[in-house]
Amino acid sequence: MTEAKSSGRRRRVVWVGAGAAVVVVAAAAFVVTQGGGGGGDGGGDGCLSGLAGNVPVDAGVLSGSDLDRARDAGLDIDGSAEDAGKAVFDTGVQLDPLSQRRIQVFDSSTESTGYAVGDVECWVGEGAQEFVAHGSFDAEAITTSDAGGGVTVVRGDVLALDTDDPPTALFDAPSDGTPRAELVEAFDRHGAVTFAGIGVDDGDDAPWAGIGLAKGDVWELLVVWAFPSDDAAEASVGRVLNAVHEGQVPAMVSGDVDDELRRDGAALWLRVPLKDDISRWNTPLQMFDPMFGG
Repeated sequence: MTEAKSSGRRRRVVWVGAGAAVVVVAAAAFVVTQGGGGGGDGGGDGCLSGLAGNVPVDAGVLSGSDLDRARDAGLDIDGSAEDAGKAVFDTGVQLDPLSQRRIQVFDSSTESTGYAVGDVECWVGEGAQEFVAHGSFDAEAITTSDAGGGVTVVRGDVLALDTDDPPTALFDAPSDGTPRAELVEAFDRHGAVTFAGIGVDDGDDAPWAGIGLAKGDVWELLVVWAFPSDDAAEASVGRVLNAVHEGQVPAMVSGDVDDELRRDGAALWLRVPLKDDISRWNTPLQMFDPMFGG
């Protein structure tokens, strides 16, 4: 059904054969509505949305977190390296890549990066290669640090890092209006604490799919598919539901995924309580689940 391709830093998955899929439940059982339902604030003006236009335009994978939401969920990510590391291990919530690297070696000092986890409100990007973060930053401390020298730039409250190209490109080549930006915005609208996503084909208009964690009364799995238009999202409902049923998500959650799928503009999404270990939220993407074209 799929073919994985790699080109330099870009990692794409081609999603083909959609017309051949047989939807596993009756069409009458589909619940697809415009917005609403399933949790999330529906806002779209949160921290992650503010970075959506600056995500790397050549990225084939993206990840990110709203660390203020992680704090609101009770995670101790701003204390010692040991405490932050435990919170990350227990939940799978992703710190920004430079902080993550520092925490992994139990380094509570900020000298190597020029900023603390507590300075970061949210971040999104392609791992440690290129990412953007929103927060309160000391530009000089960051750009002259061991990790930031020559590969970072700070403009106001946004930090950009790119290890291959000038980091200013993340400001000068905005991704607004693309499915990759819509993926980030949809995760934000529906309350993502942390997420990871992948482009399911090459090109700026290719769909993106991602999975993440949200927190309501309990931890919930949040899944998003982003398309180039509302019509493309609507036309993909059957394919998405079929792929979900072929994969791992139904066994990971409580509730019927058919009743929870929603359309929100150019995105399809569902948010369902997790019954699996929350730290395993990203397993479907790691295993190339069919809903990602695997």
